[in-house]
Formats: sequence, C-alpha cells, structure tokens
Amino acid sequence: MTGTIKLHGTHADLLVYPSGSGLEVDGKVVCHSRNRTELTVESDNQGFAPFCSTRKAAIRRLTQRVRERWRKLHPDAEIGDEPVILAGEWIGAGIQKNVAISRLSKRWVICSLKVAGTWEPLERYADIEDSDAGLVNVSRGGFYHLQYRYQDEGQAFLEKAKNLTVDIRTSCPFGKTFGVSGAGEGLVWTSSTSSGHPPPPLPSPIF
Repeated sequence: MTGTIKLHGTHADLLVYPSGSGLEVDGKVVCHSRNRTELTVESDNQGFAPFCSTRKAAIRRLTQRVRERWRKLHPDAEIGDEPVILAGEWIGAGIQKNVAISRLSKRWVICSLKVAGTWEPLERYADIEDSDAGLVNVSRGGFYHLQYRYQDEGQAFLEKAKNLTVDIRTSCPFGKTFGVSGAGEGLVWTSSTSSGHPPPPLPSPIF
C-alpha cells in the first residue's frame, strides 16, 4: 500500500480538456466540488472557482506536463480526447481549522489524476506542480509504503499505519514543506504500483 498525507480542506477537482480538438470544450477548464459538477464564480465552493478563473493558463500548462509524462510512460498507447481529471484538495486559511495547513494561504493540491480513462499512480507524477501559481502536489508530504498481508487480515499493516497516523497528527509533514508547524490529519492509503491491484477511483482515508 502507498500512503499520502490526508489534507484537511475541501474536495475540489479540475477537468481539463485538450486543446486543438476544435470541439466546443477545446481547452476548457471545469471546476468540480464533491457535490457539484461545475463550479462558477457565482456558484462557488470556498473561493475555488475564482482562484481557478485567474489561473487557467497555469492549469493548462500543468496539465500539459501531465499529458507529456503520460506519453513517456505509455509510448504505445493513444491518449485520446478525454479530459484529464486532476482530483485534489482546496486548502488554506478559512477552509478548515485546527491543523497546520489552515495557516497557509489558499492553494490547491493534486491528490490523484486520471488520464485516458485510467487513474494513474501519483508517484509517477510527483514532481508536477506550479507552486508559484498555488497549484501543488500532495507528494510534498512524502509517500509511505507498507505491506498489507491477507494472511494476518492486515493486522500488521493496521498497527504500523496507526503509528504513522499518530506521528502525523502531532506534526504535519506537508505543512512543514511550507514552513508551518502543527497538527496533520492522517494518511490516505491506495494500492501500490507493485501490488497488481489498480488504485481506487478516488483515494479513501482509513484514518
């Protein structure tokens, strides 16, 4: 299993359509929340849509980097015209309380991504972010690797995962990369690339 830092914010996704298709959605950037399929400046979630509206060029550049990485990883496959889905968390001051990242200015964090209809292992895209634009990667907080064994019904995994969670709740590794200290929330676990199992559509927290 691979773990990433669970961020205490509000869920926010980006759908970014490819440019050059000639379609009505050519290059379109669509903001989603957990419960709404298209956020706008007028119908928003904690300021996410206004944030994105002023950063569309940066979002497209970041997505192009994702597409280029995907092509290197899958040289014999066609990427198609589906939008790249960047699933993430909108974090920072005024969104949640009592954690280190609530002392940061608002920014958006990539937590998982879908290209050509498939959710990709985030570790392969860990260096893709644009911190100057406030578009960052959850990989900043590190990746955690534990083995889940069916022979003991995952008990060894759970014990180690709980210990890691205690440490993170004491001090958030993600927040530290931005110079803030304080509590974290926990970890999100997904199947590792070596497990032979695909990751779930969206990572689900255990703790």
